[in-house]
Amino acid sequence: MDFPYKRVALVGMGKSNVSVARFLSKRGISLILCDKNPNCSIPDSVRRVCELRLGEPYLNFDGAECIFVSPGIRRDLPQILAAEKNGAVVSSEAELFFSLCPAKIIAVTGSDGKTTTTTMVYNILRKRHSACLCGNVGIPMMDTLDSLSENSFAAVELSSFQLMSLTPKNASAAITNVTENHLNWHTDMNEYISAKLNVYKNTDRAVINADDSICQKINGSVYFSTTQSVGELRSRHCAQGYACIENGDAFLYEQGERRRMFSVWDLRVKGEHNLKNALAAAVLCAPFCSDTDISAALKEFRGVPHRAEVIGKHNKITFIDSSIDSTPSRTAATLSSLGGGCVVICGGKNKGLSYEPLCEALLRYARAVVFTGECGEDMMSALSQMRNGATVDARYEPDFDRAIPDTLYEPDFDRAVKLAASVASAGEKVVLSPAATSFDTFNNYVERSERFKRIIQDYINSH
Repeated sequence: MDFPYKRVALVGMGKSNVSVARFLSKRGISLILCDKNPNCSIPDSVRRVCELRLGEPYLNFDGAECIFVSPGIRRDLPQILAAEKNGAVVSSEAELFFSLCPAKIIAVTGSDGKTTTTTMVYNILRKRHSACLCGNVGIPMMDTLDSLSENSFAAVELSSFQLMSLTPKNASAAITNVTENHLNWHTDMNEYISAKLNVYKNTDRAVINADDSICQKINGSVYFSTTQSVGELRSRHCAQGYACIENGDAFLYEQGERRRMFSVWDLRVKGEHNLKNALAAAVLCAPFCSDTDISAALKEFRGVPHRAEVIGKHNKITFIDSSIDSTPSRTAATLSSLGGGCVVICGGKNKGLSYEPLCEALLRYARAVVFTGECGEDMMSALSQMRNGATVDARYEPDFDRAIPDTLYEPDFDRAVKLAASVASAGEKVVLSPAATSFDTFNNYVERSERFKRIIQDYINSH
């Protein structure tokens, strides 16, 4: 690697920058590690070869020629802008990875479903090729670099944070959908959408969700839909190819061929949103894999951890972990796939999003809701206002006896989970689907999930 800088600062010591630090330290680069948290987790192998600037003031990187910024930190902070003005180059793990990666990259972003879609892509690719899964899915990109070659593939999930300053070179790319997200970080919805669109700026194959009101306006290579026929797609979009569902089968029309990629009935993950994820993944991989590869991989796919994952059953009550659901629309999709009779645990750190999709889903599918965390009371208030308002859509009436779900508030997460378990009845499902991030109480959604699992296991053991 020809890396031109001798002294580098890394701002924010999450997984991505720890990975960069590990990569650069092995190549003799002098490193400054900067983090607001004085007790942040840094592996000893990295810590002992770097200069540490932890705790306030941490935005101190004098002498650094290059600054790697964690995805969760904005680049327009005054200290970073000042360093850039003084000649420092500002970069990121994603930029470094894309500049060095020899493999063909299939990139996925979106407001919801990107982890599932990226994982589906990886499972399809590895049927025929050497492949890795990395990025926002939780596996640092730089940790996979040494295993990649010109003959391999990387399935990469990208967040809007990573895409803000990135124009990736992809063999194939898709945006799963665009809904309100991260408006507590982005300046507005336009900035968020603009970041997402960067995934298409330098791609060979732009795969477009024709069912999404924002995505359908983009000029792409292949358009896919679970609701439109191939004739409708052709009449609305000029493209190389179209993918749709016909009589329970997914077909791709491209280069004069009609390819049957998979059967809808073979999918183990349920819900319209997962059908869209599978169709997107199949189209992304179609140039590189056979239809047999696609069909087999999707048939085997059982979902990703922490997303509508059954973690236990007791007294005819099913306990489900969907801690990864950090937006109202994501929770709505999960509840739709589970159906009625849910006792739902919602709440966490507010992202500045509308609660309308969440409230609509709770009115339809929840028998009871336990709100918790920083934004729990706001969610409960929004649900009450929607139900009591005069304009509630009739289609959101619940499919069971109660006219409105029981609503409870418990600010403490542990007690909220126990409360949800205690009010559930035989035949119901207790679902952790927060519709918010975990950062009011936990470091990430995985930590929230593990706590939920421990509480439920203790509850089962004691009952």
